[in-house]
Amino acid sequence: MTASTFTLSATPSVLSFNIYNTSATVSFLSTVNPAGTVHEISTGAFAVSDSSQTAITTATISNLSPNTVYTVQARTLNSNTPASVSVSTVVATTSTLANPPGAFTSVSVSTQSLTANWSANGNPLAPLTTYQLQISTDVNFSGAVHSSVTYNTSASTSNLTPNTSYYLRVRAINVNGIPSPFNTVLATFTLANPPALSSFTVVGASSITIAWQANGNPSFTDYQVERSTDIGFAVSGAGLVTAVSSTAVNLSANTSYYFRVRARNGDGVFTGYDTVIATYTL
Repeated sequence: MTASTFTLSATPSVLSFNIYNTSATVSFLSTVNPAGTVHEISTGAFAVSDSSQTAITTATISNLSPNTVYTVQARTLNSNTPASVSVSTVVATTSTLANPPGAFTSVSVSTQSLTANWSANGNPLAPLTTYQLQISTDVNFSGAVHSSVTYNTSASTSNLTPNTSYYLRVRAINVNGIPSPFNTVLATFTLANPPALSSFTVVGASSITIAWQANGNPSFTDYQVERSTDIGFAVSGAGLVTAVSSTAVNLSANTSYYFRVRARNGDGVFTGYDTVIATYTL
C-alpha cells in the first residue's frame, strides 16, 4: 500500500484588508497556494468562536464589537485530513469603526444654549468612544458651525441666538480617529426672550396702543398681547403680532384695562409675561 500526503501550504500573502464596525475582510494573493487552499483568519487563537475559513481568496470575520481593538491573523490549511496549518501572519492590529450614534433622545433649550442627548448605539465606554456634536443654523451645515467634542452621550453649547432655528447632528469617532456617519439631523428653536419695558404710547376713549422692547428677539418673533378689565385676566382678549406694538380697539370709555405681553418662539413655546401695566381709557 502506497501512502500519500500533501505538502504544507504556504503562509498567506495579504492583498488587502478592510475593517468595518462589526466585521473585517482580508483578501489574499491567489498565486501563493493552489486554487482551493483554505484560508483562515482569526481575531484570537483560531478558535471556532473567533475565526472564519474560506476556500476562496477573500475571508470575512463577523460579529465584532464596534470601536474595539483587534489583532487579525491569517493562516492556510493544506488538504490533509486532519489538515496541517501554515505559519500564521499578523494582518493588522487596529480598531473596528464606531457605530453611528443613535437618534437624539432629548434636547433641552434655553434662550442662548441647548443640551442634546443621544444613544450610544452599541459603542463601548472602554475604549472610549468620542462623539462630536455639530449645531448650525443651516440644514446643510455650511457657514458657522458650533462643535462640541465629548466622551459622553450628551453635550451642551452656548452663545446661541434667541428664537432661532438650529440643526443638530452627532457622529462617533473610534480610537483611531476615524469618524462614523452622522445620525439623523434634528431641528429645534431656542427659546425667545421675554419682551421688556412695556408701556402705553397712545390712550384714547375707545383704543389703547401698547409698545414694548424685543429684548434681543429676532424680527419674526411672535408676541401675544393680552388685555382685561380684571387684574387676574380671568376674562381677557388676546392677539398675536410680529411687531413690537399693538393697538386694542372697541374699548369702553373711562374704563381700567390691564395689559401684559409675552413672546413665542418658532416651536410655539411661550415666554413669561412682561410686567403687567394698567391705564384708563379717556
